[in-house]
Parts: sequence; structure tokens; C-alpha cells
Amino acid sequence: MENFFIITGPPGSGKTTIIRELRLRGFSCFDECARELIKEQSKKEGGVLPWTDLVSFTRLLVERESHKHRSAKGFCFFDRAIVDPLAYLNLAKIKIPLDMHKKVVSQKYNKRVFFIELIDELYKTDCERKESLAEAKKISDMLDKTYRDYDYEIIPVGKGTPEERVDFILAQLKLLK
Repeated sequence: MENFFIITGPPGSGKTTIIRELRLRGFSCFDECARELIKEQSKKEGGVLPWTDLVSFTRLLVERESHKHRSAKGFCFFDRAIVDPLAYLNLAKIKIPLDMHKKVVSQKYNKRVFFIELIDELYKTDCERKESLAEAKKISDMLDKTYRDYDYEIIPVGKGTPEERVDFILAQLKLLK
């Protein structure tokens, strides 16, 4: 899956804004699943949420990410991917269940992952993003480590406007005109 590119990074780093800009430029993109899943589960009596049952939530999220991957065709960008949920388990010092590990290994993406760096002054929480800035920085470090553990090459996407960040990504892929 050489044409499946992951956009990842800590909460609030601007991944969704970058995906929106890529979509405006005509690229096929897949949205993040976690926020949608949190909204759905929050409406259910006894819903599975990451702050109440991280392993069960991660299992649901891995399944959803896996479905997203299977439905992808051609050249596309993903707002997060199947590796991201495992970073949260690692951060919580929870052993990754073997079935999740196998699923992650079996799903192929391009080995170059665009890692969106956090811009501290723009960070804010909301109903689905409950992490403090300090927690977001820890997540950033664990995402970086987890992707490297799965043999991905991290390409840092530094500060800048969304347009500048997208230009950088496209230049790296030799797609900037």
C-alpha cells in the first residue's frame, strides 16, 4: 500500500485541518475515527470510552481503522491510522493484545509517516479531547516511539500555516506543483 499515507501526531496538532486542506486540493482522505467513536459511545448507556475502558475502546477503534483501510483505494491520506490506538495502550503501560498486534502488522501503509508537531499556543481541549497540553506532549512521544517500533519512518511536519504544512507534505512526495 505504497499510496496510503498516514498523517499522525498528538491531539490538537492540526491533523484534521491538514486533512481538510488536502481534500480541498483534490486528494482522497479518510477522517480520524476516534472522535466519531467517542461521540457514538458517549450517547450509549454504558458506552465504551477511552477514559473508562481503554482496552475495549482500543479494540473498537482498531476494528474501525481496519475497516477504513480495507475500503481505501488508490492514492490517499489517513488522519491517524491503526497504529495510533496502540500508542495509547503503550502510554498506559497496557500490554498490546496479540490480536491487535497482528492486525496492525497485517495492514500496510507507506512506511513514511507525516508526524504533525504540536503548536503549544494553539492547543485547546474540548468534549472529545480531554488531554492537557502536558498529556498531549507525552502522547506525542509515545506515538513517535510506537510508529518507530512498527518500522515506520517519521517525517516531522513543523510549525506553519495549514497551507505551508500541506505544501511540505506534498513536496516530500514530489507532488507540489
